[in-house]
Amino acid sequence: MRKVLKQLTVISLVISLMLIMPLAVIASETDITELGGDIIIESEPLMIQRLMASDEIKGNIIFIQGGYKSYYSIDYNLSPLASVLRANGFTVDEILINPYNPLMYSDVESYDIIVFSNGFHSFLTPLEEEVINSFVDDGGRLLLIGDDQRDVDWNTAIDMFKDDYNFELIPAMFSGYTSNFIDHEVTTYVSIVEFGAASYIETTGTATQIVKTPDGNHTLVAIDELPHTRVAMVNDGEVLISSRNRLFNLNLFNWLIGPDMEVDVVAENFDTSPYTESEWTNQTVDVTVTASVFNLKRLTVEGTEYPITDGVATAVVSVTDQGTTVINYEAENYDGDIVSGSFEVKIDMRAPWVHINGKDIEDTETEYLGYLATDFVKTYEYMDEWSGHPDDGALSKEIELVGLTSTPGPNQVRELHLSDIALNEATVTLEYHVISMDDLLQLIKPLELNATYKVNRTIPVKLELENGDPVMGFDVLTLDLVLMKGEEVVPIMRTNKVSLDYSTTQFVYDSENAVYQFNMQTKGLEVNEEGEQYTLLIYVDGKVGKEEGLIGAVSFTLVEKNKK
Repeated sequence: MRKVLKQLTVISLVISLMLIMPLAVIASETDITELGGDIIIESEPLMIQRLMASDEIKGNIIFIQGGYKSYYSIDYNLSPLASVLRANGFTVDEILINPYNPLMYSDVESYDIIVFSNGFHSFLTPLEEEVINSFVDDGGRLLLIGDDQRDVDWNTAIDMFKDDYNFELIPAMFSGYTSNFIDHEVTTYVSIVEFGAASYIETTGTATQIVKTPDGNHTLVAIDELPHTRVAMVNDGEVLISSRNRLFNLNLFNWLIGPDMEVDVVAENFDTSPYTESEWTNQTVDVTVTASVFNLKRLTVEGTEYPITDGVATAVVSVTDQGTTVINYEAENYDGDIVSGSFEVKIDMRAPWVHINGKDIEDTETEYLGYLATDFVKTYEYMDEWSGHPDDGALSKEIELVGLTSTPGPNQVRELHLSDIALNEATVTLEYHVISMDDLLQLIKPLELNATYKVNRTIPVKLELENGDPVMGFDVLTLDLVLMKGEEVVPIMRTNKVSLDYSTTQFVYDSENAVYQFNMQTKGLEVNEEGEQYTLLIYVDGKVGKEEGLIGAVSFTLVEKNKK
């Protein structure tokens, strides 16, 4: 009689579905956003189709039948539900257990959700109960389906779980439709739920009553979110069978499987301003990694595992080291899903600095210039230690020198403002000290006025200061030499290569003799005819041909090597 009544109910539902199909076609042209939260029943099957996002596997479901294979089978009355679930990303399988085919953990370990329906108590042993409880302890989800208790207690197997979870079935007799449910993701876009004659649910602890009878006195659907898993119970299989409940049932299974694991990485500078990955900053950086999902198993950041509270784990890593630091993280849920990644922090706290005359200048430097009477632009190289510029961080910046005078001594001050990619800033003060080369430097022997030398000889060109000290601390003077023969610039040998002049020649200071010296070669030069001489012109670096840059001019004569 019980089976006949349920079959008649199914026939009635099929006829009702056929009658409402024209209305459903009309509803398919109406957007969900236009319908709002009060969705008409006839549109729900088509609305389920709208929710079919992709072919991605959302979860694996196993239906365990403890009896009534023909009635609660996914090949019979639960076939429409199985079709909806499969169309929305779930795999759906079924297993029938009995004394000859007991439930083993290997039967369920590859699944995400167990659906355990009603059945005779002899079809569930304590060992099989332990299999299901172990599955839940390992993060699996569980849906329990109650049954009719009018003539015999069909719920003996279900009752075995009342001490394990926060649900208990109580005998009752009612059926119909209800809109008495709370606002929850399980009831999203649902306007009515059909329920059958069976039991009602009493809840304890953290369980939530989702759907009740119209009078509010009895609970029909309840859910509970336990540490790292979710369980649910419906009072009777008619809730899953009814075609009017397709959207509700899809929502229920979507809630059971839960959302994807989320891992957020947020970084901020010491002053709490946002920090963008891989950009240079001049502050320490706090990197916050947050993993969240109801079944979160672990969050590991740089080898340290962080505690989980209510499905959320948060790690805060302070990066203080200058240079590039990479923060590695990995999160895992009880389904075995893993999200991993890395976050790069670049810190540069050192201000840029100027590199002058072989030394680093971070504050003040005195630049000594030869006698100059014209304005010019001077280019400086400055360094940024971490920012990865070309040439190991070398940058350049120009500074315009205007108003230099020919009066020896300090007569110009400039500030060179520097900044790098990490927003470090520096100001270098440059004091320019003008020196009059023709007053301070004197030519000395053996290069004397109108001296005579044998060809191919190396002539030491020596310069000394009046007081015998090097020029303002310089160990090297850079000068320009030009050799003239009459009015013509003469090619001369320089390191075995022909050159028109000795441009940018370095005179090295000889502390023992207190002179600057450059050894000039005469190899390759022609000997002078009678009455003919060479003239060596010495200029301040960069001022060849300009009168204000000329230090001095010296004439000499070259003769044959064997000439006495």
